[in-house]
Amino acid sequence: RKLNLTGLVGPFQLSAGLNTSHWGLGMLANDGAHPDWWGRSDFGDRVVRLRMTRLPFTDGPPKTIEMFTTAALDWVVSDEIGSIDDDQIAGQGIVSMLWKHRNENQWGAYVVFRHQLEKDRSRSTSAVALDLYGDATFDLQGWSLRGAAEAALIVGSTSRATTYNSRLRQTVAQFGATGIVELKNPLDNVGFRLRGGYASGDANSDDGVSSDFAFDRDFSAGIVLFDQLNG
Repeated sequence: RKLNLTGLVGPFQLSAGLNTSHWGLGMLANDGAHPDWWGRSDFGDRVVRLRMTRLPFTDGPPKTIEMFTTAALDWVVSDEIGSIDDDQIAGQGIVSMLWKHRNENQWGAYVVFRHQLEKDRSRSTSAVALDLYGDATFDLQGWSLRGAAEAALIVGSTSRATTYNSRLRQTVAQFGATGIVELKNPLDNVGFRLRGGYASGDANSDDGVSSDFAFDRDFSAGIVLFDQLNG
C-alpha cells in the first residue's frame, strides 16, 4: 500500500512513490485505514504520487493555527472509479490547503483535476472536484462534542457512459455532503453519534447530464449493521 521516499528541502516536504489517498471524512478520497463505528474498509485508494507540501514555519513560539499547502500529481492505481487492474488510465492533479489548530481542530479545501481513459481508450472522463472540510471538538465539562462536515462538487464531462440523446458525451454535475455530530464521555466510555449524508441523484438518465454522486466505496454509506451480522 505504501512505498515512497520522503524528505525535506528547506520549508518543503517532498515525497514520491506509492501512497494511499485520503481527505477529510473520506467521502471522496478514502485510504481504507480510518475504521468507522459501522461498516468495513476493504480497499483503500492507492496512487503513485509526486507531492510537495509547504510546511508551517517552526521558528519562534508555537502558533495557534498552522497552515499546510500541498500540490501533487497522481497516477491512479485503484480507487472508486478507476483501476489499472481494469486497464484504465487515470491521472490527476491536486491542490489543497489545510489549517490545523493546536487543539486538533482543522478545516481545509481540496481541488482535484482528473482525466481518465477507459479500457478501449476511446471513452474518457475529464472533471474537476472541489471539496470543503471542517472538523471541530469542544470540551463540555467532562464530555466532548465533535462536529465535522464535508461537501464536494464535481463538474466536467464524460463519454464513459452515454445515452440515446447524448451519444458522444455527457455533462457531469454532481454534489455530495456528509456530517457527523458526536458526544463522548471518555471516563465512562459512553458515546452517541449521528451521521448523515446527501448525494445528488439522476431522475432523468437520458437528459445528457450525469448527476448521480457516489460515496467512496470505503465510506460505508448504506452499510450499517447488516454487514457485520452477515460476516
